[in-house]
Amino acid sequence: MLRTPDLSILGESISSLPVAQWAENMLFLGAPDEDLLDLTGSFPATLRQDKTTHPIFILKTNPIGHYACPCSSKGNAKEKRFIRSGCSLTSSE
Repeated sequence: MLRTPDLSILGESISSLPVAQWAENMLFLGAPDEDLLDLTGSFPATLRQDKTTHPIFILKTNPIGHYACPCSSKGNAKEKRFIRSGCSLTSSE
């Protein structure tokens, strides 16, 4: 039986993580906008030259694919990114 590593001990030192190691409630920065637009069909609404990535939040993991929510990156870039506790996520489907 494979042992699942405790990735929380690595903290912010992870810069790249294989999809197989993703877990629910993980937040990743730097998802390419062009890939997000190809996958979602509508997000982001516009492609910009100065900002070309968005964060994504992993809602649920699944053996054949994960449910992820692309997030807005508006706000102060120097502040830590987070999703408020109790935030109501809505589907765009």
